[in-house]
Amino acid sequence: MLKAIIVYHMGSGGNILNRILCLSEKTIPLVKHEDVYVDQVTQMLSKQQRFDLYNFFDVTDWRTSEYSVILQYKWGFNDFYKYEQSEQFLIDNWHPHVFEQEVNRGVLWGDNFWEHVIFIDCDQDDKAFINAQTTKKDYPPNSQEMFDCYDRLIEQYRDLSIVLSFKTILDKTKFQTWLTDISQRLELDLDIELSMKLWNNWYEHSQQCWTGNPMINRKNVYGQTWDKKITKN
Repeated sequence: MLKAIIVYHMGSGGNILNRILCLSEKTIPLVKHEDVYVDQVTQMLSKQQRFDLYNFFDVTDWRTSEYSVILQYKWGFNDFYKYEQSEQFLIDNWHPHVFEQEVNRGVLWGDNFWEHVIFIDCDQDDKAFINAQTTKKDYPPNSQEMFDCYDRLIEQYRDLSIVLSFKTILDKTKFQTWLTDISQRLELDLDIELSMKLWNNWYEHSQQCWTGNPMINRKNVYGQTWDKKITKN
């Protein structure tokens, strides 16, 4: 079931929001990048197992740590129709220009569209901040066309949209209130205490990136699919 898609600028928290919402046992869980022989759509993980899997942040290689857990269909390891037909909720995140391209292609989804579109909204100060931090987390900067694309999408999907400000994500009290509300609205039954524990760990590691000067030590070539690996028992 296409429950919610998160549309966000690079560096504005879409990955951690996806991880937090996917702590819900009613969602299709994220899985390890190397577990390509696991059928993600039928995988059943408890909230604690999900937390243990998602709770990984590497300040020296932030991008690789984000790729450590994935949705297989985006890497060619599973078929999208299985996610669409599953009784479990699918929650995913896309940058605006990539999401718009996928909408225009009309290959993955058609009339059976996402139930909700969550937009992480950035004001001018936020945009300046996330672009100033790109080297810290090894992100490319957001271009003006990417920002314009976001504006087009939020207008296009106004009737389906849920707007979360980037400033709210960075405010523990406000984010917890928002998360409690969204859990009810999306019928996720989230464990809020566990969810905020994951948020705390993300925030602490992010602060190390934002306020420090971490030496980037890429474990993989940026943007390339990792080798398939078989995990032996």
